[in-house]
Amino acid sequence: MEGDAQRLSRLVSRLMELAQADMARPNAGGGHEARSKVSAVIARLTDAHATPTFALTATVADTFPALAIEEQALETVLATLIENARQAGATTLAITTGHRGRYASIALTDNGPGVPAADVTRVFDPFFTSKREVGGTGLGLPIARALAESRGGSLELGETASGACFVLTLVVAG
Repeated sequence: MEGDAQRLSRLVSRLMELAQADMARPNAGGGHEARSKVSAVIARLTDAHATPTFALTATVADTFPALAIEEQALETVLATLIENARQAGATTLAITTGHRGRYASIALTDNGPGVPAADVTRVFDPFFTSKREVGGTGLGLPIARALAESRGGSLELGETASGACFVLTLVVAG
């Protein structure tokens, strides 16, 4: 019973996060005034999530621009992707960045089993999870995507020969 109560509590918390992410909208000026220094966020996450059995590497150029998203929101999105990779059984995760015009991307590529072909179209659906037996709510990726989209960006499943790759694309801060 205690386990069920904890799971319901997590579910309610995640539902509230999803609602908040869905309600966030860019300001009337056409974008957020927030600025995130990506290298600082990634450094914090690498320190927090790397273990002897889960190696994280990050490549962020010194010239990589600030992004138009609050650091807390960016950290939530990236932490979700990092934790999903670890939970899926990955032992390495590479974080790389790219910049083109007014958009920049952050790709997270792991060496885990990847997303099964049957799940590719459902992976961002609320409540879809392959980890329900260990407490998964199926809300992490929908929340992460809603946070990105509410700031004018996107979160997509990328292509990779093995493992999984998620690509976060956001507007460069003005």
